[in-house]
Amino acid sequence: VDEIGTLTQSTWFRAIVQSGSCESTNSASVKITVQPYTSIPVITAPLCAQSTMVMGTSSPSADIIIYKTIENGEPVIIGNAKADNEGKWTATLPELTAGDVITATAQVEGECISGLSASISVGVLPVLTVQNLTNECPSSTVNLADAKTAGEGEIHYYLNDGITPVPNPAAVGAGIYWLELTGENGCSSRALSRNTNSHWKTSLPR
Repeated sequence: VDEIGTLTQSTWFRAIVQSGSCESTNSASVKITVQPYTSIPVITAPLCAQSTMVMGTSSPSADIIIYKTIENGEPVIIGNAKADNEGKWTATLPELTAGDVITATAQVEGECISGLSASISVGVLPVLTVQNLTNECPSSTVNLADAKTAGEGEIHYYLNDGITPVPNPAAVGAGIYWLELTGENGCSSRALSRNTNSHWKTSLPR
């Protein structure tokens, strides 16, 4: 039997049996269908501790499976998603832990499941410590930069709604202000939702 190697596309075959110098007639034709593999999905980085959401891109309308690699190296399914017509997908998962290794596969109907995506390690959240501030007369404002007592990274300040940026953090009046600290790994500790100790109130004398 001659070897035909690995098929890369659908192919029709016929068989001929040879005994000595005599050959049979051709057999009925048989089609061997080679299904393509769905493209490997891409997970959007960074992934951060305490998150319950993973996003990424893949082939449009693909079914996505999310895995976490456990200690013995075996991936365990922790969630799934469906890509939209543009290939974008979002999976809701159990809360991620720093150090988790996350991968994903994708499969479009009629195709073979993709290989595993590039792995993404879940990053730690930066630690943030703040203090309350009180203005010193005759000044009626405070500098929000003085509220941070510990924490390395890029800081952004927000008004009490946690959404609107503070126009001038160096001179704010009485109120509650929130901040977001982003570490080198791209993960952020957000005062409004991550650390109830990471907010402060400025007080002004009446």
